Amino acid sequence: MFKGLVSQLKKGSTPTLLLTLLRERPMYGYQMATELARRSHGRLTTSEGSLYPTLHRLEAEGYIEGYWQNAVSGRSRRYYRLTSKGQRIVQAAASDLRRFAETLRNLVPEGA
Repeated sequence: MFKGLVSQLKKGSTPTLLLTLLRERPMYGYQMATELARRSHGRLTTSEGSLYPTLHRLEAEGYIEGYWQNAVSGRSRRYYRLTSKGQRIVQAAASDLRRFAETLRNLVPEGA
């Protein structure tokens, strides 16, 4: 039960986390997954099976756009960047997520 709850919390925060990463610079999918894992010290990982459907949904909603770019290796990678709609929404979404995290910290204090 509780493992499912944590999984749902992660799933619900993933779109906002991805938008926040893209606010910094365009990235490709694997790069975003690696960056989430690195910044969370391995606590937030995402599989291709959840990452790409989330990216496709954000793209369909008009928050991000994808484009192909050749890498140094010569391989093409699909990069994503925020659209103007995404730039407008990311600030509010990140603020909402921070308020929610603060609420959780208040409700479940250290040592509880």
